[in-house]
Amino acid sequence: MNKQEIINSLHESFEGKPWYGNSLSTYLQEVHADMLNFSIGDGHSIGQIIEHIIYWRELVTNRLKNHTEIIIGDDSGSEWPCKTYPAEMQNTFFAQIRATQKELILNIERSDETLLYKTVPGKDYTFAYLIKGVIDHDIYHLGQLYYLISAAKKANENSGKDD
Repeated sequence: MNKQEIINSLHESFEGKPWYGNSLSTYLQEVHADMLNFSIGDGHSIGQIIEHIIYWRELVTNRLKNHTEIIIGDDSGSEWPCKTYPAEMQNTFFAQIRATQKELILNIERSDETLLYKTVPGKDYTFAYLIKGVIDHDIYHLGQLYYLISAAKKANENSGKDD
């Protein structure tokens, strides 16, 4: 993949019309503030998944900017925060995720094409593979978001019927 193909893939999965269904932006528009803490059983909440997506996009962007080693699975809790989210976090999350999209693309555009084929420090894969990985990561979590959004809407409908 070259830079333009990667940028096109980022655009498509984020706000385009990908072959597999809706884009990340489309699903995020369906998230209402009262859904952020919705989860099923002991699973991650919608807010946690959104924050997790932001975390990974920021991580990859930092590696593109600084060409530093990627440390995955740290113990800081930043990868999977365990907390509840106030309603006003909805707008913050949406602003953050849009900012990560812009920043990621900007850093790819600014980088030399040869960076894509260089090995990420401390890893055995290239920057192109890493960036494709963040796209795949977003798509993976889209399925979870869709399922949770649908379940949250259903739960909301059912709770309204009981009144």
